[in-house]
Amino acid sequence: MFVAIERHPVRAGRLRELERIVDDGDQDPSAAIAGILAIRAAAEAEAGL
Repeated sequence: MFVAIERHPVRAGRLRELERIVDDGDQDPSAAIAGILAIRAAAEAEAGL
């Protein structure tokens, strides 16, 4: 799954940005968590998991 994320630089960058939002705790993380889950789902589908 890591490779499926990292092979798309925009996707990987967005994931890191969303993770930072969740980690910072400065704002409601709901949208960021949904985005993380969507990226992970797409990567899982690409990886055939």
